[in-house]
Amino acid sequence: MAYKKFYVVIIFKIIILSALSGFFFYALANSLNTALVIIAGILFLFQIFSLINYINKVNRILENFFNFQIAGDHTSIYSKSWKKDEFKSLNQSFDLINQKLKKAKTDYEIQNKYFETIVNHIGVGLMSFDNEGNIELFNETAKKIFNLGIAKHIEKLNYCKTDFSDELLEMKPSEPKIFTVLINGEQKQLLAKLTTFKTNNTNLSLVSFQNIKSELEQNEIESWQKLIRVLTHEIVNSISPITSLTNSLIRIFKKNEGVEIVSPENLDSAVIEKVIKGLEIIEERGNGLMHFVEKYRSLTLLPRPEFRQINAKDFLEKTNHLFENVFSENNIKTRIEAADDLVIRADSKLLEQVLINLIQNAVEATKNTIDPEIEILSYSLNGNTFFEINDNGSGIPEEVVENIFIPFFTTKEKGSGIGLSLSRQIMLMHNGTISLKESLNTGTSFILKFRN
Repeated sequence: MAYKKFYVVIIFKIIILSALSGFFFYALANSLNTALVIIAGILFLFQIFSLINYINKVNRILENFFNFQIAGDHTSIYSKSWKKDEFKSLNQSFDLINQKLKKAKTDYEIQNKYFETIVNHIGVGLMSFDNEGNIELFNETAKKIFNLGIAKHIEKLNYCKTDFSDELLEMKPSEPKIFTVLINGEQKQLLAKLTTFKTNNTNLSLVSFQNIKSELEQNEIESWQKLIRVLTHEIVNSISPITSLTNSLIRIFKKNEGVEIVSPENLDSAVIEKVIKGLEIIEERGNGLMHFVEKYRSLTLLPRPEFRQINAKDFLEKTNHLFENVFSENNIKTRIEAADDLVIRADSKLLEQVLINLIQNAVEATKNTIDPEIEILSYSLNGNTFFEINDNGSGIPEEVVENIFIPFFTTKEKGSGIGLSLSRQIMLMHNGTISLKESLNTGTSFILKFRN
């Protein structure tokens, strides 16, 4: 046995103790020599002390071991100090524990250094703080973004934006925000995302910051360029025939390169009819241009959403009912799939306009399709709600996919080019998105995402 010597010593001491106690009480009971009784008593007490001290030796070894562990010292070697001791096996076990703890500590320090390097190297500002605003983590990128060396409390960030700390404390995990801050005279637009976690019974918030000012400016420039191209195309298409026709009418009334004006007596009914027809065309093109401007204004005059709880299935069936005659006339097979208890928070009138635009597009896309089908799905995934409108039509050509959400861009002969633009704007008002999932040869699929 590992501790055979320990047991032998204990048994030996108990035997000696029993013998001394028996002799002591025998001598005392029979009134033997007083000196002998005293010596027996002293030996008896000494043996008791020796036994207690020997047993406590284990406690002292344990106490010594645990004190070193509490102090974080895993370098002590026990077995070498007690080579010939009956506790050598115990000390060897302590040494093994020390080795494992030392390795675990080293691995932890390496891993901690590794993650610290990643956190400081990543190009995203990271900051964690508790419910009181005390900062636990402030990585190197965050220091560069806010031009701060040390930050102990989020109130220190208020120098770049009034009440910035209060807005950070009020953030919710499901709601990314863009903050416009002023740092050293430079305006920055920071995209902030928050997540929460708990450590050591403390609730912490982790916020990531990305300076997206340059990206926003680039996207804004590209959006303006695309919009200007479309606007230019529409306006030129309307103005060019008006200009050309106006020049033709002027030449009717002016001869010799505009020097001589034709007298009214020289105008016959055919000329007057030609002038009237030309003016009617100018009026028509002018009204078309005015209509175009009105459509442009409609993009900026959307009403403020009135949110309420809507049953998804009832809403989709109601919207689908609006197209019953259209589906019947075009022999379109439709399918609606939604859970009975799926509910979203939305403005039903605005959202209905989005669905009408997408369903109308799907109807037009399936006109030349054999056995046309349209399906409208609603489902929940990862805490978000989705509407999906699918058709098996001709799809959208790859070369125009990136332009479909640009105002007034259209590939239809009589299209206005504002349906998808309005739909995207309405979805943004619902804190959601609209995106094209598939197109070309496999039909078209649009996804509406509502963030919960």
